[in-house]
Amino acid sequence: ISPLPVTLNVRVGEVVGIPTYIGAEVDQFLEALMGLDQRRSWRVFLAGADLSPLTMRERMQRGLCMVPGDTLRQGLVPTLSVQENLALPNANRLSRLGWWVTHRVAALANRLIEQLNIRPASPHIRVARLSGGNRQKVVIAKWLAAGARVLLMDDPTKAVDVGAKQDIYRRVHESANQGVGVIWVSSDMDELLAWCDRIWVLHQGRFIAEFVAGQCDKPQLMDAVVRSRSHVASAVFNPPSIPT
Repeated sequence: ISPLPVTLNVRVGEVVGIPTYIGAEVDQFLEALMGLDQRRSWRVFLAGADLSPLTMRERMQRGLCMVPGDTLRQGLVPTLSVQENLALPNANRLSRLGWWVTHRVAALANRLIEQLNIRPASPHIRVARLSGGNRQKVVIAKWLAAGARVLLMDDPTKAVDVGAKQDIYRRVHESANQGVGVIWVSSDMDELLAWCDRIWVLHQGRFIAEFVAGQCDKPQLMDAVVRSRSHVASAVFNPPSIPT
């Protein structure tokens, strides 16, 4: 545990995992990154630009995008169709003079449905009728289409079936290979160990430890979590930096 302020960095094309558990307070960490927690004076940088003064909407426009755990409450408009949800953050290139260009909207939706294997494969079905895994795919798809540079993923495969998990893993890592940075929060430590390049351990929103892929196992990660609960009082967590 560092007694000094620290800077956390996510590199271009890197997947950084964070285990979430009772006491980690990872939600507050993600909220601070998105500008929702004003109690913490953290500074957040993206590709050298200081996003700290910006609102959540402005941060999203710069490419810092959230895939929330509760997609119906936070990530999607449940009364709208898959196609409409995919189009919303992409309005600049799908509309002309304030009107949707129908063939552009349809083409984008069909392409993303195929890429993410969204099922049912209908652009017109309401997202509220989709399974949890397919709703997650819609959120991921819309942000990638909008040009996300960093994805903040809040336990995206929790309560998701095996097939949907594999689709999410595949698409996220394809995106990482194309230069998107990913912060992957998960309650499944096996998932983090299998898919992430590095793993950060947080407790009460503070940085505790870091592990590199292939250089730790589940018992070591669990040990860091357990130790954090007794030593966290001496840790100081300073704002993370996310240059991509």
